[in-house]
Amino acid sequence: MRDEVRSCCLRTTNGIRRFTAFVISHVGLCFLVAIYAAIEYPNELTFQGHIKNDTWVVVDGLYAFIRENVVIEESEVKKKAHELLKEFEQELVKAVNFEGFDENDDVRTKYQWTFSGALLYSITVFTTIGMSNEGLGVC
Repeated sequence: MRDEVRSCCLRTTNGIRRFTAFVISHVGLCFLVAIYAAIEYPNELTFQGHIKNDTWVVVDGLYAFIRENVVIEESEVKKKAHELLKEFEQELVKAVNFEGFDENDDVRTKYQWTFSGALLYSITVFTTIGMSNEGLGVC
């Protein structure tokens, strides 16, 4: 009888320990994801719409150049327009290659790091690391 009670207590204790570890790890995971999404959100806002603003910088720069000159020569305006458009082109290439810009960003705001996306990413990382520690996966 004593061994049965001890066995039942051990099973209950192990079950409670596993349940507690499961809950704490998932709550901790959600907490870390929320912090990560909160940290990343302001950075996402700085990127949204900056190409649209850069377009107006080109237009305003060209108008300012025309206003500053008393005599407007076609070749000078073309040269300045080419210079401003070249700068814009470099900013656009940088935005596409390194900031994830696509043509829909100015029409509809699309954030790269949402809470659900960050959660999916972190679960993928944790499960991949867990599998490699058990010898089931290769990282």
